[in-house]
This record gives sequence, structure tokens and C-alpha cells, in this order.
Amino acid sequence: MLVIASIPVAMPAVLSVTMALGALLLSKKKAIVSHLQAIEELASVDILCSDKAGTLTQNKLTFGEPVLYAAETPEVLNLTAAMASSPDGKDAIDSLICSSISDELMHGFEQLDFVPFDPVSKRSEASIKEGESHYRVSKGAPQVIIDLCKDSNEIRQDALDHVRRMAEKGLRTLGVARTDENGHFQLAGLLTLFDPPREDSKEVITQARAYGLEVKVVTGDDLAIGREISHQLGLGTELLAADDLFDEQTDMEHLPDSVRNTIVGAEGFARVFPEHKYGIVKNLQKSGFVVAMTGDGVNDAPALKQADVGIAVSGATDAARAAADLILTLPGLSVIIQAVEEARCIGISKHR
Repeated sequence: MLVIASIPVAMPAVLSVTMALGALLLSKKKAIVSHLQAIEELASVDILCSDKAGTLTQNKLTFGEPVLYAAETPEVLNLTAAMASSPDGKDAIDSLICSSISDELMHGFEQLDFVPFDPVSKRSEASIKEGESHYRVSKGAPQVIIDLCKDSNEIRQDALDHVRRMAEKGLRTLGVARTDENGHFQLAGLLTLFDPPREDSKEVITQARAYGLEVKVVTGDDLAIGREISHQLGLGTELLAADDLFDEQTDMEHLPDSVRNTIVGAEGFARVFPEHKYGIVKNLQKSGFVVAMTGDGVNDAPALKQADVGIAVSGATDAARAAADLILTLPGLSVIIQAVEEARCIGISKHR
């Protein structure tokens, strides 16, 4: 204090040292600070937009009971899904599916080309050669796969009913399809997946609220799944479907006040595309909030860059890490809350 009072020019150096020591402290909490000024912003955050998988949930997927259509057995359904998957271990769903198939069956076909899962199309696709047969397979969001298939209305409606019932139980559903001899996709079946909430998530959310943080769930899953998980975690269940709120012509920079107020009032968002995250952050900021946003993919980079504090979660891509202010090396919401707590302590020390 005496040094700063007597030599004002020393103030920037003292503050920089304080922030650097704070960044070191946060790194011990498994939160790496990529921009020092983010510590101040983190201390001021009042809305945290958190993704679900790996942050609020364990990101440990398990299979539920499958629903069969063209596939004769669950094994055939899993094999078809594996053909439309990448076994490199980078995607949790692909890894789960491929691990359910024996090495002998995995080497029984040749993947001629593979289009990985795309958050816009919401499906993956591959061309397969098996003996003398050539066909295509696809897996992804059930509504997308059902629309892709040329099945009867009865089958399509039955599949949609199954998807709805599973979502109400908090189960994700994955559609799997394969082309027939005419080259038309037929619905092979539905895989059900469960990702349980993290054991500490509910307690950590309560702690976040005690700190004055509002936690909004931001998930690409369907509304029913988002509401069920939010209910289990003690969060609000009034979620909005982002693809209904934003259409392709929506100008994220100039939304009407009514839409912006709807975003502020929402307790979370489901069916979120990466570009929706940017719109959510931008308009919460326009309403006067300091916003932190989590993300892990390449397409999350604009939202992470726009947020007052962009947080790249554990396992994020290099693009997401480069755009983020805070990089987590452990999964879970508790790391973020601990970082907020430490940032506030650093901020108090700095202003003193």
C-alpha cells in the first residue's frame, strides 16, 4: 500500500503481479487462465450458461433397451450403428457403440468413406462394403433419421412415440438407418442412451446460487430430456427450444426486446445449435448481465469469444481452447464454482 501510494507508477506492476499470482492459484484448482483480465470478469459473473454432458452429467453413457425395426436383433442394430461411427475414441457415443461390437465383427466390413457427426445436420453417415454388397448407413438425432427414412407412416409415428417416452425419462435416443436394395434409407432401430447426473452437481448448483450465480442449462438434447435432467438437478424446468426461438433469418445482433426478455426469463435452453450459443450470450449481455459460457467444440468458439468469460471444458478442441478465457482440466461444474470463488478473493485483494 505504501509503495503504491508513494510511487503511483508502480501500480500496474503490482496489479499484474497480483493477477498472475491469482492465475497460479486458479491453475491449482484445475482452471487455467489464458487471459489475466478474465479473473476480474469471472469475479463479476452473474449468469453461467452451462452445457450438460460432462459438466452437469457424468458423460458416462450406458445403453438402455433398444427399439428394433428393420434390424432383426440388438446385435445387428449395434453393428449398423458401429458402421456409421469412428472407432478413434474421440467421440463418447461412437466409442460406446464400437466397444459393444467384437473385433471380429468390426473387421467384417470396410468403411469406404465416413462423414462424422455434424451439429447442423445432426447425423453421421458412411458408405460400407461388406463382401459384394455396397450400402450406406447413418445414425444421429432420431427425428432427423426418421425424416431421412422411407418407412411407412405407422413405423415413423411409432418411432416418434418411443422417442418422446424415452425423453420423458431422461434417456437420449439415437436413430440408426441403413439403405435397402433400392438405395432408400430404412429405419433399423433406436438406441437408447443414459448419461446420469454427476453426484456433486445438485450441491454445487445450490452453492452457485448462494454466490448469486444463475445457472442456465444449454443443451443440444430435446426439450423433454433437458427438463428431466434440470428437474433431477434442482434447476428450473422452463426451458426454451433454441431452434424455435432463432430461425435462419434471425439477426442475433438486433433481436426485438420481446425476444431478448424471453431469453433473460428462460431457465435454460434445449435443441441448441452452436450458433444459438452466440445469440444467447450476446443478448444476455445486452440486457446488462455478465455472462460465462461453456463449450467444447470448434463451432462453440464464437460464443466463447463473445462471452465475458468463455470456458473451455475438459476435453475441448484446440479451437475452443484458443477462444476461451478459462480452460478446465477436470470435468464438472465444481471446478467453475471454485474458480469464481477464488476470483472473487483475488478481486478483493486487488482492490485492497
